Amino acid sequence: MKYFILFNCFFISSLVFSQINSNHQLIFEYDLSGNQQKREYKNTTIILGDLTEEIQSLNNLFEKSLKIYPNPSYGLFYVEWDNKLSTYLMNMEIVSIQGLILNPIFDVTIGKLEVDLTFYNKGVYYIRFFFTDGSYLSKKIIKL
Repeated sequence: MKYFILFNCFFISSLVFSQINSNHQLIFEYDLSGNQQKREYKNTTIILGDLTEEIQSLNNLFEKSLKIYPNPSYGLFYVEWDNKLSTYLMNMEIVSIQGLILNPIFDVTIGKLEVDLTFYNKGVYYIRFFFTDGSYLSKKIIKL
């Protein structure tokens, strides 16, 4: 019975992994003791309409379409990006210069956000975008 369950688990996992093509990579890194230090999934193919672009991480493509305006501002910022890239965006957060997370935003499916920092102090803040491939992009905004 034990061998039957082990065979079924191996057979099902081989079916799952056979569906992954060469554009998907699962990367593991281990230290000298054999402890896992890093586990990363990369999908290097992004399809935008008729365009297929091979990239190492999503933040390169996302940065090209990203618009943050007005910057600097007195507190109200608008953030826009290509709506087709929203499926590769996990979440976004606003971080102060001290490293405090002010406002995590999880609904990033629309391609446009309004960020209101009017009730926060003047200074430098960062908007961080986290992607499905494990990478992130950080942009500086200044509140006057």
